[in-house]
Amino acid sequence: MSDQLQDLIALARRAGEIAMVHYGAVAPEQKPDHSPVSAADREVEAFLRQRLAALDPQAPCIGEETAQDAAAVERARAARRVFVVDPIDGTAAFLGELDTFSVCIGLLEQGRPSAGVVHLPALGQTYSAARGLGARWSGPRGTQRLDAGSWRGRDPSTTCLLAPSRSHLRGRIGYPGKVRSLGCTSLHFVLVARGVGVGAFSRSQIWDWAAAAAILEEAGGVLRYLDRGASGAAVDWRELMDGRQASAALLGAHPDRWDELAGCIAAASTERSAG
Repeated sequence: MSDQLQDLIALARRAGEIAMVHYGAVAPEQKPDHSPVSAADREVEAFLRQRLAALDPQAPCIGEETAQDAAAVERARAARRVFVVDPIDGTAAFLGELDTFSVCIGLLEQGRPSAGVVHLPALGQTYSAARGLGARWSGPRGTQRLDAGSWRGRDPSTTCLLAPSRSHLRGRIGYPGKVRSLGCTSLHFVLVARGVGVGAFSRSQIWDWAAAAAILEEAGGVLRYLDRGASGAAVDWRELMDGRQASAALLGAHPDRWDELAGCIAAASTERSAG
């Protein structure tokens, strides 16, 4: 897995180079659900699908721009290993020339997040993890191990809850500290893995979470549904492989803070994504 994780990191970084060729020079388009898309999304996903098929021919690949093939979805649900890619998470940020978009590659094994890479090409930062190997962040201070509980050692005024961009219009967020939105769901959740965010919530699709979930969990965090029980229900990842929007928001946080944060969010959790 260590070698394969390095392969996934290299692929995400190469995909990020492709995205950067289009950055600031691509026309926005609109998908049927009115969410933004661009030629960059399609080119990056095509590149990732081709390279991942060569890396592991037995593992199907599902992604944001090609999730409408029912037969492919059923193959993915039956497979032991499945790659889940988001070619550009935060397309609106990408089109608006905000540097917070990412390239995401997740690996599910037996229906559970096993490895993930979230690469932010405009920022030169990469988050990665594989089950049993820990989670890491490569950024301006070199490579550091991630710990979702490291918020304990931080000044509370510098940590934040990460939320979808319009959540303040949908309901009350009772968190007493700062609430931020950076326009990229995967970035929100890996910042929780880093301990910079105390929690992140979003109601979105599998490709926004699969890579970040592997990183968050390996850093000691949890990702659970907000309204499926007092302590939150686990995510059924196979259920989401057809690209459906999750039936409820997911909250990612360290286990020691999950219940507290769930009680702060209320109806604001109905919004679908960060972007």
